[in-house]
Amino acid sequence: MKIIVILILKYYKNNALTDGNIPDRKVIANKLVNALYFKYEKEGANFKIAINELANLLGMTSNLGKTKDMITDGLKILQQPIELRNFEYKGRGIKWFSSPFLQEAKIYTDDKNYIEIKN
Repeated sequence: MKIIVILILKYYKNNALTDGNIPDRKVIANKLVNALYFKYEKEGANFKIAINELANLLGMTSNLGKTKDMITDGLKILQQPIELRNFEYKGRGIKWFSSPFLQEAKIYTDDKNYIEIKN
């Protein structure tokens, strides 16, 4: 008897993040906010993620060259300050907040299929 296990990764959008003012308002940047926040909640502020895994979280087909370019373009946008309004942080209400979503994003030459994220 064979047992087949199917793992479905599902993440929920964070309204405070997606309703915020993200520069250039590109769809990929909006999707990246939620996908990276999902990973942040699971792994903490610094993590490494495979480009294919990130593409799956974004619902993208994996044409590695084009996918990587689209993802890196979105990561560049998320290093610019974004504005968030009306949310709660550590039990305290925030009326307005401005900060880059990402501090760093790196792809090393010896590990080209992964992105290292630092928040």
